Amino acid sequence: MASETYVQECDKLCIPVIPLIQNILEQKPEIFDLSRAYVGDKQAVAIAQALKIIKPKQVLMPQNGLMNFGTRSLLSGLEGSNIEVLDIGKNDFAPSCIKDICRFVINTPKIKEVRVLQCSHIKPEHVRQIQDAFQKRK
Repeated sequence: MASETYVQECDKLCIPVIPLIQNILEQKPEIFDLSRAYVGDKQAVAIAQALKIIKPKQVLMPQNGLMNFGTRSLLSGLEGSNIEVLDIGKNDFAPSCIKDICRFVINTPKIKEVRVLQCSHIKPEHVRQIQDAFQKRK
């Protein structure tokens, strides 16, 4: 089901289906790990739709070429789910995405950790905003 959703989204976006992603989705993993498997923004949109179905506990997508659109799509697809860990470090999204990350944290009760390490535009004050979002939930 998730794999089929991914293929349909790829068709809508006129992007190629990546067999690695399709295979991972078919396995319905609790840990969805695409570390350093550059996918970019459009693939992130298709992946986000599929992740709504498999509901993994961890999504690891560091160094994937995610920019603003891909990051926001991923956050939107995972918001409110049972995810516990989200790693979007080493990507190139802008500080404007911090608001989206904070909303995701506040609206996703089981999230324990959001990793944004080595994102080129993220400064210590942005990390503090994310930490504050965790505090607001309690």
